[in-house]
Amino acid sequence: MSAILTLAAPLSGLALPLSAVPDPVFAGGMMGAGLAIEPLSSTLLAPCAGEVIQLSATGHALTLRAANGAEVLLHIGIDTVKLGGAGFTPRVATGAQVVCGQPLIEFDIDAIARRAPSLLTVVVVSNSDAMTLSDCAGGPVQAGAAGLLTIRANGVDQASAPAAAAPSCSDSARVAHEGGLHARPSALLQGVARRFDAQLDIEFNGQRANARSVHRADDAGRG
Repeated sequence: MSAILTLAAPLSGLALPLSAVPDPVFAGGMMGAGLAIEPLSSTLLAPCAGEVIQLSATGHALTLRAANGAEVLLHIGIDTVKLGGAGFTPRVATGAQVVCGQPLIEFDIDAIARRAPSLLTVVVVSNSDAMTLSDCAGGPVQAGAAGLLTIRANGVDQASAPAAAAPSCSDSARVAHEGGLHARPSALLQGVARRFDAQLDIEFNGQRANARSVHRADDAGRG
């Protein structure tokens, strides 16, 4: 297995830096490193082969795990979770094995543009702490074309690294969020978790997940 992965563009459009995204969680890299695409096409394609490890209940986002361990989050538009699934048609399910270029989600670009603050689609590596990203594209990109960005695995994923034996203590706090723990609030929790040399878990409706992982926290938060 190669530690180096080159992503293909999941959409046609204009590739932009994350700093262009009108959302501080994405723009600040809290979701991970990557880029954004202003879409001109309306079918989200798999940027690499891998497993669908998380699919939003509202169909606006999913995460792929590639063979080198990279967890690639694809998030269509900003605040699109509030659309409740309107305009999105997933073509895969959680657990599916996909090939590069396979359709993942079809979306009504015109309807979503009228209701969402932005159509910018984010492509980030949610476990980028364990990866090195390079060669990020800028400017026009074509759906399915290689060369969007390169990801190199460089160590153990911090989300699953075992903690060293040491004296311990524990505490808990309640997190309330009107929209549930979808990708963005999960990323904020992950940012808090990274400040501590500790195991942080989130629990909801009997499900427990590692707060250092965006997709695991998202899954737990949806119950």
